[in-house]
Amino acid sequence: MAARKPKQSPGQRLRAEIVSEMAEAHVIPDSKEAALLDAVRTMVDRMAQLDNIVTIDGPILVSATGTQRAHPALIEYRQLAGTLPRMLAGIVIGDSSTGAPKDAAKQRAANARWSRRDQLRSAQAARAGL
Repeated sequence: MAARKPKQSPGQRLRAEIVSEMAEAHVIPDSKEAALLDAVRTMVDRMAQLDNIVTIDGPILVSATGTQRAHPALIEYRQLAGTLPRMLAGIVIGDSSTGAPKDAAKQRAANARWSRRDQLRSAQAARAGL
C-alpha cells in the first residue's frame, strides 16, 4: 500500500501553485518574495480557520441581552481578504525587469522635447564659437 501524502492546507496549496508558476517562468523567488509567500501561506490558512469558525457559529452572534452583532471572525476575515491582494501583488511571477509597456504618444512627445533641447544647445554652442 502506497503511503498517502499529508493533506496540504489551503495556504500551502496556494504557495505551491505560485512557486510552480514561477518555476515555469524560470524565476526563483528572492528573499522578499519568499517572505511574502510565507506570509500569504499563513494568511490563507488563517482565513480558512476563520471561515470554519463562522460556518460553525454563524455570521451573527446574539448576546445574552438579545443584541445582535457580526461575528468577530467574520470581521477579521474581511480584513484579511482585503490585505491578501496587496501581499500577492508584491510577488512577481514573470520577468520583472521589463516593466510596463511605454505609451507610444508619450514617447514621441518626450523624444521631440529632447530633440528641441539638443537643437537649442547646438545653436548656442555655434554662437559661442565652440
